[in-house]
Formats: sequence, structure tokens, C-alpha cells
Amino acid sequence: VVLSEESAEATERLLLAMAQLSSHPLDRAINDHLGVAMEGESIPVPTDFEYSPGFGVRAKIDGKDVRLGNAKFTQGSTRHFFVEASDHEDGQCAFLSLDGSVVAIVYFEESIRDEAEHLMRYLSDRGIQVYMLSGDRQSSVDRIASELGMDPKNAFGDLSVNGKAEIVKKLQDGGKKKVAFVGDGINDVLSLAQSDVGFGFAVESGSSAAVEASDVALVGNDLRKVYYALEIGARTMTNTRQNLALAFTYNVVAMPLTAFGFVPPAESSLIHSTSTLAVILNSMRLRSLRHIK
Repeated sequence: VVLSEESAEATERLLLAMAQLSSHPLDRAINDHLGVAMEGESIPVPTDFEYSPGFGVRAKIDGKDVRLGNAKFTQGSTRHFFVEASDHEDGQCAFLSLDGSVVAIVYFEESIRDEAEHLMRYLSDRGIQVYMLSGDRQSSVDRIASELGMDPKNAFGDLSVNGKAEIVKKLQDGGKKKVAFVGDGINDVLSLAQSDVGFGFAVESGSSAAVEASDVALVGNDLRKVYYALEIGARTMTNTRQNLALAFTYNVVAMPLTAFGFVPPAESSLIHSTSTLAVILNSMRLRSLRHIK
């Protein structure tokens, strides 16, 4: 929705110039929508870029202060109007302001990705509690949690960067519980660092800070890779225990028999080689996880 006297095309160019500065999911959506439509057109070049985690991006374009972010970050003298405008029932909003005056409001419709439901089923089947920590409005978070079948008590919205990390710390209960966190932006850095296991998505335009703060870097933005990583970890631990059992069995049974002369050295060597081969073949079963199902 364009609120200024500028043409829609000029406002869209300004919007695209600002969105390209950020890796936030809403900004990536703007890039995907306007990037193709405005390919080849002259886009303003922002300077003095500044990113405020949890709020938005700020830069100078043609000497003017331009901001793209939430209502509090971009609001001017008409504060009441913009706070009301942010209560859009169908999804999130982003505001574009020029020298303190909002010139456009961008509305986003949110949809749940298929792989999100797949991941929820996977975690639920294994008795893993799932929480949603978001900087989005609580009403939007509640709606998504309901569609995913989550416990509404586990869905937290309107969180700051520090607020997310505080909840992660609280869930850890002084080290009594292990908490994993999945994130893809600079807003998630503190939570990724606080968690026991951090999964950071290295999306094409994503924040390298999230990857650096994580324990596991996932390439792309497919949520099924979280399931894939968890499966690799679980099956690797199972495989390791099996291999230790095979090696232990040889040491406990074969070596004493050889030492007391019940098994000739040549046959003992063959048994040892067989046990080693069994460990290798058992480990190779992990190759079946090369493809996401």
C-alpha cells in the first residue's frame, strides 16, 4: 500500500533497494517478488547501511533517511495509525519510511511449508517438545502454532533478540535439559549460542553470523535437513555402540582363547580381520542416509 505522492514504481524501487540489504525472511520475500519484476531497472544505491536486529534496516538514499522494518522502528508522528496498521490478521507487515514519514506498508500472507509439518511429526513421534520463538506478533504466532498442532503454551511471539535467548536459557533449566535451536538470521545468533545444539541455515542471502554461532550448518533453507541431521546423529550413535560391542566381543572372547592356546594364532588373526570387516560394513550402513526421504 503506497501512502506517499510518489509513483508506485518509484516506491517499489526504493523498497527493493532496502530489502536487498537484509537477510530477514520478509525482506527475502520482497526480493523474490520485486527482484524478477524489476530486473534490469535502475535501483537506488543505499549508503550508511545500519541493521537493527529485531527492528529493521536503515540507510541513506539521495541524502534521505530511509527505513524498512516494523512499526516502532519506522513510525513518525502518526504512531497510533501505524500500530493499528500492523494488526493485519492475514500475516505480517513491513513499513517503509522516508525521513520519518511512512510512505508504504507491505502486507505478507504467511503459509506453512510442507516440510515444517513433516518435521513436526518427526519430532512429535520421538517425544521431543517443540517451541516457537519469534519476533512476529503473538496473534500471528498463535495462528501458525494452531495450524501446526503445537501446544499454544509453547508459542512465544513479540520477542526481542535477547528475549529469545532468555527463553532458551530458561528451558535448559540450569543444564538439566538439552535444548536445540534452529535459526537462520542474525536475530537468532544469541539463541543459537545459548542452546546446547544450534542448527544454523546457510541460505544464499542469509546471515553468516547465524552459521558461525551454530554447531551444525545446514545449506539451503529446507527444514527437512533438520530431520536429516538429527537422524544422522541418532543413527551414528547407535552404529558406534554396535561397533564397540563387536570389538568388545572379540577382545573378551577371542583374545583369551588365543592366549591359552585354544585358538591357533593364524585363526585368531582371521577372526580379528573378520571383526574389523564387520565394523566397517556396519558403519557403511550410514550411507543409506545420503538422500532425504
